Amino acid sequence: MKISLLIIPTILITSFFGFFDEYIVMFLALLFHEAGHLLAVKKNCFEISFIKIEPFGMRIALKDELIKNPYDEIKIAAAGPATS
Repeated sequence: MKISLLIIPTILITSFFGFFDEYIVMFLALLFHEAGHLLAVKKNCFEISFIKIEPFGMRIALKDELIKNPYDEIKIAAAGPATS
């Protein structure tokens, strides 16, 4: 798991302008959304190359860049909005 260094200036900027609480709520909502994708990836037995936490969400990279079964792709894509 990697964490982007851009989170630090994002937190500083949102704190300076008085939006830190809103940023944390938005960030947690985005992480929850991405966790839905992550659970679908794990349930469909795909291997994860890495996970990177960024200022506005999370990035999940699969070892296989192409998902061959379109139904698996749909399940993974729909899992994020379903958890939101």
